[in-house]
Amino acid sequence: MDGKTLLLLLILAQLATHALSEDCMDVEMFRKLEPTIEDIQTIGYALAVLMIGYQGLKWSASESDETREDAKRGIIYIIIGIFVLKVGGEFILYILCG
Repeated sequence: MDGKTLLLLLILAQLATHALSEDCMDVEMFRKLEPTIEDIQTIGYALAVLMIGYQGLKWSASESDETREDAKRGIIYIIIGIFVLKVGGEFILYILCG
């Protein structure tokens, strides 16, 4: 992991920590959005599991190094997507509390 990626992850973690603080005035708006956000996250997680399974099969069944690298890259992108899904709700709260 390079320095820029680590810095971005640390910034996102700080934003998520701030978003969970109790001194937010627009928490009611977030509470109305929370079920929708949770539904979107649930669908995203289910799709991520299916995509990881597909990429794993692609990786194990591949015969060339290029296809293995493509599958490996796909799994990394899916893991990044899962992280974005997880932080997304907290980021929305941060924007509303901003």
